[in-house]
Amino acid sequence: MTDYSPVSSADGVLSIAVSSPANGTSLDDNALDVAIAALEALQAGRRDERVILLHGSGKNFCAGGNVASFATATDRTEFLADLADRMHRMIALIVESGRPVVVAAKGWAAGAGMSLTMLGDVVVGQVGRDLDQQRHRPTGRAVGRCADRAEQRAQRGDVHE
Repeated sequence: MTDYSPVSSADGVLSIAVSSPANGTSLDDNALDVAIAALEALQAGRRDERVILLHGSGKNFCAGGNVASFATATDRTEFLADLADRMHRMIALIVESGRPVVVAAKGWAAGAGMSLTMLGDVVVGQVGRDLDQQRHRPTGRAVGRCADRAEQRAQRGDVHE
């Protein structure tokens, strides 16, 4: 049995699986940490990939945050703040890398998944099926939480210009 890693590399492509079928193709919290480590190594020159590929590991690209983990968190506010901080760190590292980003967005791209598709220089999906309003939409408010750190800060009055 081989160990699963959400990050791999082949032919100059840094491949990041942002979701896992183990949690219903929702955002994989472990993938964030592994991706951050790989992207920090890329930024520091310890990796040499020329392209970043974001994809799902299952039938969907990313069906949003793992709501089950939200429900079991001891302190949901802190849990979501930490998750948002890690997500934003990964996004910042992707943007700062200057590498072209390809997103393979099959199936659902909801909530965090929809946000991640916006990073793509190229986004590939199934026209007429996947790239429509029903499968690519924000969901944070629908589940009573929004992991957008800037919005959370604004709601607390902690806004810095």
